[in-house]
Amino acid sequence: MFYSITHCILNGLLLNHAYK
Repeated sequence: MFYSITHCILNGLLLNHAYK
């Protein structure tokens, strides 16, 4: 469960970085 949350955060950061 914790892994899913971490994965979601990492994915969000990657997407945010990609947009910038």
